[in-house]
Amino acid sequence: MPALSAAEGAGVDGRLLSYVIPSDSEESGEASVVKECFGYILTNRSGILYAGITNNLVRRVAQHQSKEIDGFTKRYNVTQLVYYESTNDVRVALEREKQVKAWTRAKRVALIESMNPSWKDLAEEWLHPAPPDSSRSSSLTEPGTA
Repeated sequence: MPALSAAEGAGVDGRLLSYVIPSDSEESGEASVVKECFGYILTNRSGILYAGITNNLVRRVAQHQSKEIDGFTKRYNVTQLVYYESTNDVRVALEREKQVKAWTRAKRVALIESMNPSWKDLAEEWLHPAPPDSSRSSSLTEPGTA
């Protein structure tokens, strides 16, 4: 899968909202090695797109869905995960984020549809699992567990 970026998000106008780079300790302020960064795209029923990055995709999507964080996604109810990709290099992630944010909407839609042509909520099974059913098996696994 292609690599993406490592900040917390951008609105549809491409404005960067914040960067989050974990540190070894809050006191030292030194950047730590990030094992995995996820770039992701969320949408809502109106088709608004929001691009962001995180080091914990499941937690971050849950925060968007529960509207824990004030801002764009809370205001416009942007909660459906339609695309994600990962990298182990924060610098690569940051460059990919800049690239994706500079794209036209049509190019972002093409990216989403390359992975998720039906625009299914990719986090649905992680955040709201169905009761166990031995006749069904899921091919999707939670990011970072494969």
